[in-house]
Amino acid sequence: MIMKRGAAYVIDFFFGTALFDVYFQIFKHKKAAGEEVVHGPVAILAFIVSYYGYYIVMEYFRGQTIGKKVMRLKVIKSDGSRLTLTDVIKRHLFDLVESVCCVFLAFIVMISNNKGKRIGDFIANTEVVDARNVPAVLPT
Repeated sequence: MIMKRGAAYVIDFFFGTALFDVYFQIFKHKKAAGEEVVHGPVAILAFIVSYYGYYIVMEYFRGQTIGKKVMRLKVIKSDGSRLTLTDVIKRHLFDLVESVCCVFLAFIVMISNNKGKRIGDFIANTEVVDARNVPAVLPT
């Protein structure tokens, strides 16, 4: 499961950064040396919103990102009920910490428990499972 989640992450990384690239292409400008840049806190905020927004929107509406769909994974509530927007946001609160500050934190947490949960999964009471084992309609 951890390998499938890793592969899904790599696929999703490209989709998340592609959204920022669209923003970059629209708002870039050239420096004197000809280098194309987008400056300031707006650029950082745009990256965070587009990158993490991709995960939040996809998981809230579909229960899976494109990478998870390709790898046949799905995010569900641990009790089997439907994900709420709050659940998905809670699930991704620690993404930035896990990916920037502590590169191996998510991996260590995932291998330390039998369901392969990340910190965000524990906070939101969610888990990633094989999509083939999830009923088409989740209870509400």
